[in-house]
Amino acid sequence: MNSEDPDQFGVYDKCEHILGFGFVARQTYIASKPKGKLKFQALSCGPKHRSNQPFAVVTNACANYWKHHDEWEKTSLKENAKKTISILEAMGADVWSSYPTSSTMHTLLAPHKPRFKNLLPFLKQWAGNVTNAT
Repeated sequence: MNSEDPDQFGVYDKCEHILGFGFVARQTYIASKPKGKLKFQALSCGPKHRSNQPFAVVTNACANYWKHHDEWEKTSLKENAKKTISILEAMGADVWSSYPTSSTMHTLLAPHKPRFKNLLPFLKQWAGNVTNAT
């Protein structure tokens, strides 16, 4: 989509929503894999992002952030919000930027292009690791 001023015409806001939906779709995929295992144990299976956090943990945090960040007040965060933010900030994402989901996507997949197709191989490897960890 070409625009003389993409910010003014809401292009970046639309991208934030599309990315948010994408992270929630990946979170649904992640939630479908443990099959009897505890979720936090399953999430800890590799592969790991360069921040030394499993891609599944970071992807789950991205989805939770997008779903809930509008509810959060920076000065009075609950523990779940703090945990989500700490995961993303440890990865190097700027959760307080104007476009935090875009920032997170770029940080998560660098040096690859910020495309969900580039995240899928990591999540497929994670799913295989969860299946084999029985």
